[in-house]
Amino acid sequence: MLQVAQFAIIRMQKFQVSDVQGIQKHNQRQGTSKSNPDIDYSKTEQNYDLLNDQNLKYESEIKEKISGQVKRKPRANSVVLSEFMVTASPEYMNALSAEEQKIYFEKSLEFIQERYGQKNTIYAVIHHDEATPHMHVGVIPITKDNRLSAKDIFNKQELRELQEEFPKHLQEHDFKIVRGEKGSEKKHLSSQEYKEKQDLEKEIQLLDKEIDGKKKEFIDLSEALPQEKLEIKVQKEIKTDVKQKLFGDAEVIKKETGNYVLAPKQLKELTGYVNAALAVTKDYERLQSTDLVKENKALEASNDSLHSLLMNSRDNYTKLSEENQTLISSNKDLKARVADLTLEIKATYQSVKEFVNEHTKTVRDFKSVFKDFADKIRGKTSEVREKGQLEPRTSEFEKIHQKEVRREQDNELSR
Repeated sequence: MLQVAQFAIIRMQKFQVSDVQGIQKHNQRQGTSKSNPDIDYSKTEQNYDLLNDQNLKYESEIKEKISGQVKRKPRANSVVLSEFMVTASPEYMNALSAEEQKIYFEKSLEFIQERYGQKNTIYAVIHHDEATPHMHVGVIPITKDNRLSAKDIFNKQELRELQEEFPKHLQEHDFKIVRGEKGSEKKHLSSQEYKEKQDLEKEIQLLDKEIDGKKKEFIDLSEALPQEKLEIKVQKEIKTDVKQKLFGDAEVIKKETGNYVLAPKQLKELTGYVNAALAVTKDYERLQSTDLVKENKALEASNDSLHSLLMNSRDNYTKLSEENQTLISSNKDLKARVADLTLEIKATYQSVKEFVNEHTKTVRDFKSVFKDFADKIRGKTSEVREKGQLEPRTSEFEKIHQKEVRREQDNELSR
């Protein structure tokens, strides 16, 4: 049978502002979820928030907190919310009374607020309408020196200490709970991944119960069979023929037919034995071809495989996110470089224009010389782009020159 330890469970996920509305709808059950079949909406009224009596507008609350505490404006892709999912092993959590569950969640919230700031904690929603009671706690990741930085707060060391200290805090309040396997290669699961893993574990437990049922059924049938060599006392069937004679008494001839005669009670008893034997034989043959134990092991292997796949996907997502951050940073550097080059080209254009103006006598001479210069720049630019096999396009110098020419033409028309 699958044994589940009494584990304290705490997981943290980071969210950007674009994720916040979806988190709010899930936590406050705003609308019906099609992606989460575990929600029993008949029990939704049992849900409550330890910090708020009314529904909260997450995005407005987060922006207000950040603007009031953080001086630097956050980037569009900044992590603005770190959400904790708090629960325990299903068997342990469901064995607690409603009052004990509430205390469990209150002490868990107390631990989170002490660690990450009471003023930064905006909600603590408890869900009783899913398979296992759990709590979602929202924390805005603001550092002690008033910076918005989930990366600095939730580093590897902090995440390790979180898993160590959380069960200790609960143990201090008389909860017989332990942390997960120390040194395990398992990584943190998201809420959705955790639910999928729970579903697989439930399926394994159902298979275990089915195996136990079949074992009992097999034992019952076996006990119905005689434990010693079966001996049934039967009589042989005798056929009697009467042969008449012309003289004297008729001759009675008795002959065995080869059949046996059973009393009704004997027939019923024997029929029961045969039926039980047939049932055991058929069940044995079925188990030979469909081994539930093997199915159980295959499902456990599938569970591990799925968990590994989920973790690989999570690693790939993290890697892609890091690469994306690098690209964003590089893009910003390139934009800054382009802006600098544009300013330099504008300054060069004005310097060349002033130089030509100083060395020409008339306006006509100036325009002629500067036009020739601009044409040479255009030709050189096209030549360089062609050699580099680049797509033809208007250079920045040419754009400035065309803009300047149009401006001068507009001035002449307005005179």
